[in-house]
Amino acid sequence: WNAVLATTALFLLVQVLAGFTVAGICRTALTSVQVLLCLSVPAFLLSGFTWPLMAMPQWLQTVGNALPLTAYADMVRKVSLMGAPFELARDHLRPVVLWLPPMVVTAYLAMLRFVRPGKRTGDTTGTAGEDGNPDVSATPGS
Repeated sequence: WNAVLATTALFLLVQVLAGFTVAGICRTALTSVQVLLCLSVPAFLLSGFTWPLMAMPQWLQTVGNALPLTAYADMVRKVSLMGAPFELARDHLRPVVLWLPPMVVTAYLAMLRFVRPGKRTGDTTGTAGEDGNPDVSATPGS
């Protein structure tokens, strides 16, 4: 079961990074939730979780097999419900691992939008002028 837990951790990491990517692209939290909901329904349908993958047209099977959810759901189904040894389901780990590097890169690039050079997160001490010194014209009472 350690291998199943490790695969679960990798799958969750890929999903969290995908969420970071969407959150970094969208302007508001509401928009990111709406986009993620619109992405999750087709992912469930194409993963074979709610509808058998083999009953779909070949091009949809190809798309579904490229999703990490398809491989993860199939692996969990085989190991936990059918009692298959993890060695037989190990090939299902590959799509999850293949999605990890692109998700790390896209999440990093999307999150760069929130980082401004020269400004610390949570810094509310005031505004700074072009030279980096505090903008004294913005002080109250002047």
